[in-house]
Amino acid sequence: MRTRTKEPYRVLNWPEYNRALINRGAIELWIDEETLKNWFDAHSGPRRAGRPRIYSNAAIQAILLMRIVFGVPYRAITGTMASLFRMMGVTLVIPHYTTLSRRLATLPIELPGLSSPDEPLVLAIDSTGFKIYGEGEWKVRQHGVSKRRTWRKCHIVIDVKTLKIVALESTDNLTHDCEVAEELLERIPNPVQAFAADGAYDTAAIFRKLEERQCQPLIPPRENAVVWPLEIKGEPNPGAAQRNAILECIAKVGSEIWKKMSGYHCRSLVENTMYRLKQLFGERLFSRRKEGDTQHNELLLRAYALNIWTDLGMPKSVPAFAAAA
Repeated sequence: MRTRTKEPYRVLNWPEYNRALINRGAIELWIDEETLKNWFDAHSGPRRAGRPRIYSNAAIQAILLMRIVFGVPYRAITGTMASLFRMMGVTLVIPHYTTLSRRLATLPIELPGLSSPDEPLVLAIDSTGFKIYGEGEWKVRQHGVSKRRTWRKCHIVIDVKTLKIVALESTDNLTHDCEVAEELLERIPNPVQAFAADGAYDTAAIFRKLEERQCQPLIPPRENAVVWPLEIKGEPNPGAAQRNAILECIAKVGSEIWKKMSGYHCRSLVENTMYRLKQLFGERLFSRRKEGDTQHNELLLRAYALNIWTDLGMPKSVPAFAAAA
C-alpha cells in the first residue's frame, strides 16, 4: 500500500515573519500611551445605579488581553502589571483581580478585523469546541467520557484576504452550525463576494440569505442531496437555483474538480485559523462563570489578540519545488 507523503513547503518571507513572531511579546503592543492616558473612567454617558466605575473599558481590556496572551490567572496578571508599572515609573493603580473578573462579563469588545466598508469580501466560516471543564485526554482514553465533560462552541467568520476574524459567536455544544451563520452574516456590512462553508451549512435558509446578499455560495451539497424545487406553493424559492447549479456541476465533473474550479479550498484558511486560535491560547476556557457574557467575551479577546498578531505579519509559504524554480 502506497503512503502519501506530505508536500514540503518553504517560507519566502522568513526574516519579516520572524520579526513578527518576536514582536508578539512586546508589552507596548497591548499597553500603549493612549491606554495609559485614559486609564480611569471618565463617567461619560447616563448615570448608572450603584458605585461608579473607576477604570475605563480600555484599561480593563488591555489587562485582560495581557492575561490571554501570557496565559496567567487573574491574580498573577495584577502582579505582572504592578511590577511592569514600577519598572516603567508609572504611578497608575492596577485594578483588583475581582474587578477584572467582574468587568469581563459586560466588557464591550469589537474585533479589529473589517477592511474598508465598501470592499467586497470572500468569507469562510467554521466552528469548533472549547472545553469549559472536564477530564484530560489521557483520562478519557483510559476510563471514557463522564457526564461532566462540557464544551462551549465557537463559530468564526474570517476574511480570506486578510486572514482576520471578522465575526464570532459562541453557543452551547448542542447548537447546529447553520443556526448561527445567518446572524454572523448580518454583522458584516461589507458586500460579500463569496461564502465558503462545509456541508453542514447546506440549508435553504443559508442559500436564501446568500442570494439576498448577491453572494456566490461555495457550499458542497450533503451526501445523497436532491434537486430543490424552484418554487414552493407557487412562490419563488430563493437560493434554490444556485444550489442546484452546484449539484449539477458536481454531477458532471466530480466533487474534487468542482472544489478547485469554484475556489472552495479557501475554506481551509478558516480551519487553519481555528488551529491557531487553539494552539496559541489553549483548548480550554479560563472562565467558569455563566453570568453575563464572560465566556463569550473571553473568546472575543482571543480573536482580538489573534487579529493583532495576524496584522504583524504572516508567513508566505509555497511548495518547495515552486520556490526552487
